[in-house]
Amino acid sequence: MEKQKKSKVKFINIDMKVEGLNNNERMVYSHIKSLCKGVKPYCFASNNSLATTLNISERTLYRILNRLESRNLIKRTTNSIGHYGKERTIRIQSPSANMADI
Repeated sequence: MEKQKKSKVKFINIDMKVEGLNNNERMVYSHIKSLCKGVKPYCFASNNSLATTLNISERTLYRILNRLESRNLIKRTTNSIGHYGKERTIRIQSPSANMADI
């Protein structure tokens, strides 16, 4: 039997309310926003998992995350977890703060 590849996201609910973003930026922002819903207002998604899921290169993702953070749409925080490495969280910033910066 052949191994089936992990399926990528087929549908992403794109947030069209945020102006000034290109299509890839909207896609990444919307996907992160969907991961941050629920009990915790942040996600732990790695660059590798985001890039693989969205079918973009890690370098492109890195540039997009930097642009989203410079526009105050997201906030990334990295903490050391001892011998186990680092832990990064991505938070969606509040909409009222975002609209003032765009």
